Amino acid sequence: MKKFLLGLCFLLASYPVIGTALTVQEVQKAIQIKGESWTAGETSVSRLSPERKKRLCGALPEPQSVCSRKAAPKGYPVPRDGRSFPTSWDWRNKDGHNWVTPIRSQISFNTCTAFSTIACLESIMKIESGNPDLDVDLSERFVFAFGGGKPDKGWWSSQSADFLMAVGTVSESDCPYAGWDGTLPTDSPAKYLPDGGAYLIENWEVISDSYVIGDYESPLKSAVMQSPIMCWMDVYEDFLTYTGGVYSTVTGGSVGTHMVALLGWDDAQDYWICKNSWGEWWGEGGFFRLKKSTRGNSNFSMYTYRMLPRTSPPLYYFRNADGARGIPDGTSFLSSVCVARGIASPVDVTLELFINHPRTQDVQARLLTPWDSGVLVLDREGGIYPNFDGIFLNDRCSWSISDIIELREYVGLGSYRGCVRPDNSMGTLLLTPPFGEWTLKVEDGVVGQAGMLDSWGVYLATTQATAANLSWVIYY
Repeated sequence: MKKFLLGLCFLLASYPVIGTALTVQEVQKAIQIKGESWTAGETSVSRLSPERKKRLCGALPEPQSVCSRKAAPKGYPVPRDGRSFPTSWDWRNKDGHNWVTPIRSQISFNTCTAFSTIACLESIMKIESGNPDLDVDLSERFVFAFGGGKPDKGWWSSQSADFLMAVGTVSESDCPYAGWDGTLPTDSPAKYLPDGGAYLIENWEVISDSYVIGDYESPLKSAVMQSPIMCWMDVYEDFLTYTGGVYSTVTGGSVGTHMVALLGWDDAQDYWICKNSWGEWWGEGGFFRLKKSTRGNSNFSMYTYRMLPRTSPPLYYFRNADGARGIPDGTSFLSSVCVARGIASPVDVTLELFINHPRTQDVQARLLTPWDSGVLVLDREGGIYPNFDGIFLNDRCSWSISDIIELREYVGLGSYRGCVRPDNSMGTLLLTPPFGEWTLKVEDGVVGQAGMLDSWGVYLATTQATAANLSWVIYY
């Protein structure tokens, strides 16, 4: 933990910040002096105020402990011919088809992590379906706002990927970004879920989580050949004026840290191909090329993640029916029930919790299945910090409850929302049928601080019940 905090302090202190705004002419002169091969001009973001420029970014450095839990296997697969990687790759023109969705715009908020994650998921859906014409437009706002991001601070990409694995996202039309004023929700995301659940990933893995010396390209190429991947970069002020060519930073202070989608490469011309989230009036229609041999002098790919396609059944949500209830002050416990209907064969479970308590270190929560199999999922976590105002407990998440409390407190996000691992594995809950009454028992073990269980629910990845595998109608 201390290692991460010291690293974050160094990272934040090691870059000059925006001072007097660069002019396009100054950038053009610096390009010429340094002999780079890209063009600068006025773009949709080049004349923003310093405060709004910082909202173009929003990626937070990842803790090593979190990344290690999702590290990809050592080594990387080579192409199927067993000899070498192709000299070029571009998902916008793979086998004569475009597998990339249109450029979106995050402008106004520090939401780049959600936009890069969704850009990759949309392409994965096209690739997995074998249909480059698949009409898919998923909601970045849903992931960012419910998953724990903060519009004026940013977010961790690992949390974005965890949320897509544990809860998923919905169509853009169900939870639109356009017109959003940055207000964060205080309730469950379930109201946005259409019938049949959400769009999810099966899992995700870390391709790189540090500045690799030597061959950093091969793992990235191997991953990109499967689908677009999420990549970190430092953004300097000259990048805001980019209009084309192969970018490498030449001048300007730091704007922030950013996540983009990596789509391909060209060895002969020495560049990576990336999709940005600043609209079509920036760069090459919203895309950009970055010098591969120098990483664009921008710490490109210091953190890189690949998402794995969903292979398990869809997700179903069941919420407690008894509303908000007080948690007894002392050794008594609150028992609350939700009923799962019409499902069978559980393969994964996520518990959603909204606890309003002035001192969560007093609170224990135990989840029980309809067949009395129970797990202590929350065991007096949180110290003096109040309120879990939307956490999603899932065994496969990369963050622990302690991680999310300590690191949110450190960077000042202030809200304890997000996806985390329970204090004990919930795997045993999957060994019994899921249909019937699920029970959450919450205990405040210390006299003197009262609290509330505002709501809770379970997301179950299961097969849907049929007459052949389950007679479930009695639960209605």
